[in-house]
Amino acid sequence: MTDKDSMVILSAFLDGEETDEKKLAEALAMPGALDLLRDFVHLRAELKRDGSHPRPIFYKKMQSMLMTAPPKRKWWKMIVPVPAPALVLFVIFMTFLAVFLIFKSGRGKTHEKPPEPARVVFFEQGVDWKKLPDS
Repeated sequence: MTDKDSMVILSAFLDGEETDEKKLAEALAMPGALDLLRDFVHLRAELKRDGSHPRPIFYKKMQSMLMTAPPKRKWWKMIVPVPAPALVLFVIFMTFLAVFLIFKSGRGKTHEKPPEPARVVFFEQGVDWKKLPDS
């Protein structure tokens, strides 16, 4: 474990955060760990005694930086308020439904022979039509 890791673990321990027992034991076993703990305790005590706070202008600047406008929604998300995968599944479902209905109605079928006639009409040459002379 590096010095930086042990510093982070000891600082987290003093802050009351949850720390891994093995890592904490390693950090405390490092040379200079007690001096580091003493320095952290002194630093925290000094910060508690110091009653100074940032000036109001700091808070105003920070608020303007942190309070950003919500990101603009993309145009396709404004039009369709459903997730894209649901929309894709809906389009696929509708396509299969249309194909199924077309084939069920008979328009999509191919026939091996022509349909049976509903009526039969006979024409006789010379009576029903005449040949035109070749011009």
